[in-house]
Amino acid sequence: MRNHKILTYLFFLLFPVISYCQKTESDTVFKLNEDPNAFLIETVIGLRPGKALDLGMGQGRNSIYLAMNGWDVTGVDIAEEALAFGLVEASKNEMSINAVVTPTELCDFGINEWDLIVQVYKGCFDNSRVAKIAKALKPDGIVVFEFFHRDAGIEMKRPTFGCETNSIKQLIEQAGEFKLLR
Repeated sequence: MRNHKILTYLFFLLFPVISYCQKTESDTVFKLNEDPNAFLIETVIGLRPGKALDLGMGQGRNSIYLAMNGWDVTGVDIAEEALAFGLVEASKNEMSINAVVTPTELCDFGINEWDLIVQVYKGCFDNSRVAKIAKALKPDGIVVFEFFHRDAGIEMKRPTFGCETNSIKQLIEQAGEFKLLR
């Protein structure tokens, strides 16, 4: 067992999700959260910055936060427009982020390359993703994962959306490569 650490957090009943692609200028309800993820902030405070991989970077709120705090960040996302926006925002803050336009499933995470891998609101893990992450993390690397619980999907009238109870924990334990911290 490599000594990776993983932090997970699942939300139960939250608010309806509107994807970036569904937003229109006439939409008066949708407000994109520009703040970095609170769980990510809590996790990295006090850590020595290193190399971070942000899976599903989107418009870059988490990548920018990490870069502003000394991390060498690579963000991956399929949404080219969102990544371009994130890069502009990063440059306004005099930060540099490496952005890769590709589906996360096709991305080569590398081997023993990352101190931190972040997957926040980009879907549930599966066996393939967990295996790729385990290979890609450096010893003592940390994974931050946060997504909706299946109950939230049901509440949103999307019964297959969200992670089943204990499904992420079981995947992590089966991999045998991680120490579950939370």
